[in-house]
Amino acid sequence: MKALIKLANSFFLVLLIIFSFSSCKKRINPVKNEELPAETQTGANTFGCLIDGKAYIPDGVFGLPAITASLQYQILNLRSIKKSSNEAIGLPVRNMTAVGEYAITSEMGYSNPDLDYKAVAGKITITKYDVANNIVSGRFYFTAKNEKAGKTVSITDGRFDVKFTN
Repeated sequence: MKALIKLANSFFLVLLIIFSFSSCKKRINPVKNEELPAETQTGANTFGCLIDGKAYIPDGVFGLPAITASLQYQILNLRSIKKSSNEAIGLPVRNMTAVGEYAITSEMGYSNPDLDYKAVAGKITITKYDVANNIVSGRFYFTAKNEKAGKTVSITDGRFDVKFTN
């Protein structure tokens, strides 16, 4: 009789373990990309985009800021550096005089430790241009290509809100 009770207890223990594991749902917690900064127009000094779907948020390099913006002779020169992945984006905009859409030029681009890419198609939209407070904000997207390697990258959901220097 003791053997039967011991067997029944073992059986129930096994059932309890099986039930415990079967009721557990496999939780898949995808690694979240860093959130892109909100689209603001206050001179918050923010910049972000997706590079082939992966978040790019500049973090600077020792001695160099994450984001620099200057405006001289109607040329907005916007640069960002992400030290942690050794990436950079440059967005010079020629003849910038007002809020509106501007064509992407080959002067714009993206670089990583392996290759430099020149923009071939896309758009940059200036949503705020405040000369009195030196604020420029906007959105951008572009496709960039490295001709030598024949590789392209897709830059999407770009946004920036920066104070510029003259």
